[in-house]
Amino acid sequence: MDDDESELTFDEFISVICRVCDIKIPEETRGGGPFELTLQSWLHLIFIPTYNTLLKEKRKGTIAMTI
Repeated sequence: MDDDESELTFDEFISVICRVCDIKIPEETRGGGPFELTLQSWLHLIFIPTYNTLLKEKRKGTIAMTI
């Protein structure tokens, strides 16, 4: 393991993804369902398609950001 403090471990990454979902879809707007279902829906409908689009644009060279 290197000492790069700007990198996330897998567990930290998962925690960040869950926190982002919780912020984007607050508990009062979930309709009483469990967070796990909200997270799964958000990942499939928002997060993964957005990330895939960014990857395609990066491959084409239309964005200069690092992912």
